[in-house]
Amino acid sequence: MGPSGGEVRVEGLETLDYLDNLQNRERFTEQGDALTFESEVDKVYVSTPTKIAVLDHEKKRTFVLRKDGLPDAD
Repeated sequence: MGPSGGEVRVEGLETLDYLDNLQNRERFTEQGDALTFESEVDKVYVSTPTKIAVLDHEKKRTFVLRKDGLPDAD
């Protein structure tokens, strides 16, 4: 990847609380309408929905993650 890199967006986690493992598991609330990752992250999202969409614009792919019974996602 070049300096600009490829953008990956995650939809379905907006407005959720998360624990940030890079900041001593401090609890934050996610902001914005979709998440984009430009550097390393290590977060545990609390009470996630049953469906999360991951959009990879560089490869023009979309992944849909579904879960059964697990309340958190990391």
